[in-house]
This record gives sequence, C-alpha cells and structure tokens, in this order.
Amino acid sequence: MNIYVAADDNYEWTASFNDNAAAKPEKEKNGLYKFTYQVAAKDMDNEIQFYINKKVNTAISVSDYLTELNNSESEDTPLANLADAMESYGNAAKSYFSSGTVAEQTVIADMSVYDFKVDKMSEGITYYGSSLILESETTIRHYFTLADDKNISDFAFTVDGEEVTPVAKQGCYYIDIENISAEKLGTAFTVSINGEDVITGYSALSYAMKVLESENTNANLKNLVKALYIYYHNALAYNAA
Repeated sequence: MNIYVAADDNYEWTASFNDNAAAKPEKEKNGLYKFTYQVAAKDMDNEIQFYINKKVNTAISVSDYLTELNNSESEDTPLANLADAMESYGNAAKSYFSSGTVAEQTVIADMSVYDFKVDKMSEGITYYGSSLILESETTIRHYFTLADDKNISDFAFTVDGEEVTPVAKQGCYYIDIENISAEKLGTAFTVSINGEDVITGYSALSYAMKVLESENTNANLKNLVKALYIYYHNALAYNAA
C-alpha cells in the first residue's frame, strides 16, 4: 500500500504507521513523498493507520482502496479487472489461512506450461520440495536435505547466477527467491548448485500447477492458487494496456 503526501521541504515532520515503525519516504519526481506499507494478501481487510507528527492523518485498508477504485473506474477495463482479481486473491488468501469459505475460482488453462525440471544433484544433497510465501509480494522457497556426512558449506547456491544463502530449518535447508511481483509470477528461475543447473523452469505458478494436480490438496489452497493465477494474468493485461 502506497500513501502519498505533499509537504513543503522546509516543514519539519515525521511519519509512521500503526505499528509505530518510522516510515521512510521516497520523493517522487512530482514532488510528492511516497510511503510504502507492506500488506500480505490475507490482510487486505486490515485497516492501516498513517500518522503525521503522531496524529492519525488517514486510515484505510487495501480492500477500502479497491472498493473506491471500482466505484470510480468503468467496468471491464484492465484496471477494474486487476482490482477485482486482487480482491478475489485477498479473499482466497484470508479464507485459506483462517479455514473459512469463499467463492470458488475457475481456471481454464493448460497449467503444464509451468512445468519444471529437477536434475540429478551432487552426491549428498537432495531436492525436498517447494512452497510459496504469500506476503505483499511472493517468495518461492526451495527445500533441500543433506546426507549425514555432508555440510551445507560444501554446496554453493545461485539463482539465475546470483549467489543465495541457504537457511537451516527443521532438519532441512531452504533458499528463497524473493520479491516476485504480480506480473512476474509466471517468470521461471534457474537454481544451480556448485555451478550445475539443478532446478530449471520453476516459477510461482509451477507451485500452483502442482497444487492443482494433486487430488489430496486442501480445497482452499486450490482456490488460492487459482486466484493467484487469475491475479497474475490481470496484472499482465494491466501492464500491457
């Protein structure tokens, strides 16, 4: 969520959000100050309070903003469709994390285009699986296990040539591919270990494909990844407009 403020450069003021964290502005070319507050999809209904000099300046949720946008925008425009898709995605995320119910999403598409390949890895390390972290932007998380006689320092990880650091968790190690924006959800990444490509063609929608293929997956999770897919395609259409 971005909030914009017009202020004289000589005026002394401070800004913060409802968690009392100091808000750091970016000055735009038009002279406005932009403040960004990260909101997870499941929290789109949560009110965000923005303070200037410790007084509430505005209070709004992402859902409120989307409602205002829909009221002011003509139907069936790329922006209106994106707002509807974002709202549906937020509702599906909230439903999944709270075990609630929400209208089922429909996806008519060949998800096999998001298939990926896992190649044989160096001796002593094994691909364990992947997940998505759904915050304000999406993170792909890949998990690996090690043989008892191996150390994680024996393996160098890169994603599209950029070095990443594995993190230990519950007997596994994981690497994150972070800050995937809506229009990049179909972008595939290549993971290499010790210079050898081991996971190729994996995008956030590869995870969606695997969820939809499984007969045992929670219905709310299937609905969530369908909403994510629809959100992605509407983001593409908006950016191309």
